[in-house]
Amino acid sequence: MIPDSSDLNPLFNEFLKEHKFLPLEAKNSCWHAMKVVHHKKEPSKNDIKLYRQSIVKLQKVRGVYAYLTNDNQLLYFGKSSNVYNRVFSHYKESYKQNGRERAAAWYNFFHRNTGALTLLWRSVASDRQCIALEEMIEDVVQSAFDKKYPRRRRTLGTTS
Repeated sequence: MIPDSSDLNPLFNEFLKEHKFLPLEAKNSCWHAMKVVHHKKEPSKNDIKLYRQSIVKLQKVRGVYAYLTNDNQLLYFGKSSNVYNRVFSHYKESYKQNGRERAAAWYNFFHRNTGALTLLWRSVASDRQCIALEEMIEDVVQSAFDKKYPRRRRTLGTTS
């Protein structure tokens, strides 16, 4: 029986815990995890090559992903039809602004949040499921990015 309430947050929280999407942490077996390092200054070509090699297992993965700080705080939660490309673009955003106005928020955010991070990801079957998971997790946990750039002011839509 669905409770008669307009706030679905408790139901999202219950669903996410039951299906092991929460807690968002490296030791949660629902998530793949790796350490990554983002730089404020442009890294060497060799460092960029090594970063690409470290995330190669994300190629052709459609899914959701999260960046956590060393103290397990959620920095950013996203979705993508190509997690490899999206994660690499966040890496570049930490040290280089791409000039597009829409991307300024990501550059400003990732440039301020550099250093050693934990990257979590999970493969998801469809773009619609990615969107649903991203919305539920952000509603329950709310990332530092979402606090700075609230969703109600951003355009929701397909994965990118």
